[in-house]
Amino acid sequence: MTDTYRIIEFSAENFKRLRMMAFQPKGRVTRLTGKNDQGKSSVLDAVAYAFGGKKAAPEMPMRRGAKTMEIMLNLGKLIVRRTGTRLQVTPAKGEKAWNTPQAMLDSIYDELAFNPQEFALMDAEDQAEALRKLTGIDAELKRLDKANVDDYAARTPINAEVKRLQAEIASILVQDGLPKEKVDEEAIKARKREANEANRNALARTVEKQRLAGALADAEMGEQRHMQLLKDKAELIKLLISKIDGLDQGMIWVANVAGTVQERLLDTKPEGAFAQLGTTIDTLKYAVQAAQISQTQMREVSESAASALDQARLTLSAAEHTEQSVHDAVAEARIAWENAPSGETADTAALDEELERAQLVNREIDKRTRQAGLIELRRGKQAEVDQLTRAMEDREEEKRKAIADAKMPLEGLTVTEKRVLLNGIPVKQLGEARQILLGVAIGIARNPSLRLVLIPHGEALDEDTLAELGKMAEEKDFYVWMAKVDSSGKVGIYLE
Repeated sequence: MTDTYRIIEFSAENFKRLRMMAFQPKGRVTRLTGKNDQGKSSVLDAVAYAFGGKKAAPEMPMRRGAKTMEIMLNLGKLIVRRTGTRLQVTPAKGEKAWNTPQAMLDSIYDELAFNPQEFALMDAEDQAEALRKLTGIDAELKRLDKANVDDYAARTPINAEVKRLQAEIASILVQDGLPKEKVDEEAIKARKREANEANRNALARTVEKQRLAGALADAEMGEQRHMQLLKDKAELIKLLISKIDGLDQGMIWVANVAGTVQERLLDTKPEGAFAQLGTTIDTLKYAVQAAQISQTQMREVSESAASALDQARLTLSAAEHTEQSVHDAVAEARIAWENAPSGETADTAALDEELERAQLVNREIDKRTRQAGLIELRRGKQAEVDQLTRAMEDREEEKRKAIADAKMPLEGLTVTEKRVLLNGIPVKQLGEARQILLGVAIGIARNPSLRLVLIPHGEALDEDTLAELGKMAEEKDFYVWMAKVDSSGKVGIYLE
């Protein structure tokens, strides 16, 4: 159990305005009254200096003109004496002594309790932090706040990702009425490959048919040429035979003419003039010679015609022997051409259009699939955001519960992250009396060892609030020293 202390006797000499003062406080509330500048605040400052030493010392602690200064506080279990700057803490009989008296004093008093009005002057956030620490929830609230800060930091990029995903989802426009599954493009491509292969085969058949048609045309032309050859050779043979027959008749005629002329030449008698006879004989000779020459020429022509006739007959005979094979070749070419399959090509344009439509549909389905994936991803990210948000909200609820469950030094007192409220009113907006009572309550709660609260300026406290103050001090087993301007000399310890 923590030791508690209260001042049962006070004395001060030459401290600030005090020449000499000593008293033993009575009751829970000790009022130090008097006119202004009579030393009321000096008493309270003396108590603060006695406990706080250098850090609580005023700028001029010793009364002007004095040579020595001393403050004594009798706490029952020990006596605190500060002479000038020298500190002496004397334990009562049976009480332990301390190696570091100032550290011991620092452990039993609280600066805020020595001036509860300071709480109202603090910054709102400092007030909130001080009250949270006082109620023991500060560490928990800071832990919750840090967790919220961490979760907020974690949520921020996820929220940004959710917004980015939402924008991307909105940018994807998907057609209505799409099939559930993608169209099998490979099946269409396979059919197109089959059609192309069939077209290539058809083209090959067409080329082959054209080749067979050409071969048939060539065979028919050869047949025509062959038949023309037979006709031409037959006519040539007939012509040559006729020619040879003519030449033979001519040669007979010439021979007859030559014989007749020769006979006449032999029968010619020289009856007439010698010149005329000679002429006739010469003429006859020339006629014989001409007939002989003509006969020779005709024989040569006949022999040439006979040779040509033989050659024509040989050619005709050869042609006649090959005539059937020529006719057979034509027939075979015609049968091959007629029996060759036609190359009918398939129209692949419809397949191209079908493939194009399938690709368009599949692209739309891909967009729909991507959109669905983004929606699912956004849903997951949103779930993360919601989870973090719920965790933060839960912590806020934990904070509210921690604050609600915290044991506050004054009824109606609440604290938020940023400020302290009394009955829903911020501290800064409270009246001065309420601010003092709040400061006293906080000072009492902060200092369980030294059971003393100092109020430097109690002018705002009327009898009702003084009654509340006394009740609070009684309930909390505390003592209050209060300085208050009062020139009646009838209230409290009057200083002059």
